[in-house]
Amino acid sequence: MNQLNDKPRKFPRTRTALAAALSVAALGFPLHVVPQTAPPNVSTIWWVPSESGWGLNLNQQGNSVFAAWFTYGEDGKALWLYGLLEKQASADIWSGSVLRTTGVPFDQITGAASKTNDTVGTAIITATADGALLLQQTIGTTTQTKRMERFAFDASTTVCSSTSASRADATNYQDIWFNEAEPGWGINLIHQGKTIFVAWYTYRADGTPQWLSGTATQSATDAKKFSGALLRTTGTPLANINGAPAATGAAETVGMLDFTFTDGQTGAMRYTLDGKTQEKPIKRFVYASPQTVCAPAPAPTPPPPAKVPVDATSLNAFLQAGNYKAWAGEAAIHPANSPHPTNVRSFANPILEAAMRAGATNFPVDSATVKEMYTSANQLRGWAVGVKTQTGAGVDYVRTRFPFQK
Repeated sequence: MNQLNDKPRKFPRTRTALAAALSVAALGFPLHVVPQTAPPNVSTIWWVPSESGWGLNLNQQGNSVFAAWFTYGEDGKALWLYGLLEKQASADIWSGSVLRTTGVPFDQITGAASKTNDTVGTAIITATADGALLLQQTIGTTTQTKRMERFAFDASTTVCSSTSASRADATNYQDIWFNEAEPGWGINLIHQGKTIFVAWYTYRADGTPQWLSGTATQSATDAKKFSGALLRTTGTPLANINGAPAATGAAETVGMLDFTFTDGQTGAMRYTLDGKTQEKPIKRFVYASPQTVCAPAPAPTPPPPAKVPVDATSLNAFLQAGNYKAWAGEAAIHPANSPHPTNVRSFANPILEAAMRAGATNFPVDSATVKEMYTSANQLRGWAVGVKTQTGAGVDYVRTRFPFQK
């Protein structure tokens, strides 16, 4: 580390050297912010916050997404639809048919549960760059476009990724689960923290499709056991949901359910619904490869400090760690238009960036720039740093350190 200059320097109050060092006009390279990208796996329940009471569950495996709609029919009763959506040539777009099925009443299922499958529409889902989801659906004669968000109900959310490995050791049970001997019904589990949100799709006594929901809480004594109440809701028919809550009236408690997981891939579901009690073995539903595994989201990385340390040791550590790279900066390395030799790239800390975007001509204390200095082969060799440390009568003081060596 070589400090050639560590003295406060005076600049005209109207325009400090910091402005000149990172002026958009002077450099010709606009400040930019790196956009957030969509999560790589779309497996979870998605919803429109203003339309609470219905949702779209997605489970991604390979190039396919199994989608299940939890919504309402023309009679206002809970209705589920499903579709297997296939990935298109364009990135992060899946499309396919939407189907409605009828089946065996839930308490009479001993083999295949579904009886008929009728195509009722089409759907296209697109993962957007900001992490949302665009749903374009035509169900019957009604076409709708919805911007949907991940449904988060716990401070500890989950992230999902593709895997070809066994999930027997998984302790997060988010997925579609089913009874292998009774295809045609299943349960979507969204596991966040110590709570599982359940959306169970099955059939009424007359064979029409119904879904029930509930939250199952982890046992205090057994991490593999969860239990909670079963709820039945009514709501606005799917074609009429348009920006207002979809559920109508209070949810009705109609039973209870317990989950006991043997491992990360198998378990049992015991329930009481409408006075009938049954227990079913369940396992993760696999239809393509690779499958999905979910886990608690890592703690968010704290933002880099807005203030730049001015003592040599701390500043050198700050630069070596690259903590300034999340700041607004020039889009690319370019030939120096300054006393610095060869190629450079400059960054402005949030304090300076905010002042510049506001059109300020006098910048606040702690405004700072970091200029990366490169060889002609664009290898980073060091930094030049400017930090405004105080404001005086008629002058601005900027403490500079040049250069720190890589």
